[in-house]
Amino acid sequence: MLIKSEKAFTMTEIMIVVVIIGLLAMIALPNYIEARANAVSVACCGNQKVIFAAVVMYNLIEENSLETIAEENRLQELVDKEYLKNGTWGKCPKSSGSGYNDYTLIFEDGVAVDIECKVDPASHRWP
Repeated sequence: MLIKSEKAFTMTEIMIVVVIIGLLAMIALPNYIEARANAVSVACCGNQKVIFAAVVMYNLIEENSLETIAEENRLQELVDKEYLKNGTWGKCPKSSGSGYNDYTLIFEDGVAVDIECKVDPASHRWP
């Protein structure tokens, strides 16, 4: 006589596994979202530092100030004069737009003192 032995998971075991996976997801998801937001902020601040360094070099070498150039053309002037290489530096990682002019140069007495992100100025501040 043959004895058949069927091995399978019961509905209770499957439900326990689903609950455990759900609890792990509830714990991990907020940390993932926070880590992603921090990464975007750090990348944006890095872009601002690169642009600011290019502006400082421009001011040291060139005779005219970037302040005299129209705001929408300032970053392009840095690219044209090869202080910046053409790339994604002009676009905030949080931006969904297609333009590369997400940053505003702030001047005092003809000297650039700060760069502000237009996309999220509150959380994308660099020291």
